[in-house]
Amino acid sequence: MSNIKPVDVVLLVIAVLGVLVVSAIVSLFGNPGGEWYEGLVKPAFTPPNWVFPIVWFVLYILVAYAGWATFLREPDGQEIWIWAGQLILNWIWIIIFFSFHAIWLGFIVILLVALLTLWFIAREWKKDWYAALAMIPYMLWVTFAGIINLFIGLSN
Repeated sequence: MSNIKPVDVVLLVIAVLGVLVVSAIVSLFGNPGGEWYEGLVKPAFTPPNWVFPIVWFVLYILVAYAGWATFLREPDGQEIWIWAGQLILNWIWIIIFFSFHAIWLGFIVILLVALLTLWFIAREWKKDWYAALAMIPYMLWVTFAGIINLFIGLSN
């Protein structure tokens, strides 16, 4: 990462904006925090609804950075596909859980997100531990969301 060119900075901005814009669009379709979600029995440790967009905003910036760094190093490598897969599944989870109200299918999808993220971190750690480190808070939050998803599935 020591030889960053101006075009690389432009690519970082595009990556961050791209991830944030797609995430916002998916959230509009998913309607997180809607009437259905409000009516669910949730664990006591579920954060208030206003926390989620703030946390996801920060995490999506970190995820975009990890994807950008991975792409710069190896644009056709397996890690970029793992990164893209977990992000696409993350967006699919929003729609499955919040739009289709498919709690258990959502749980399976969020498990896959966590597994792909863990795989990405493990592979990336050897090549670019900054990119791997950027994904750790995301991994922790996805795990937390998965626990909430599981609790909702068991309680509703």
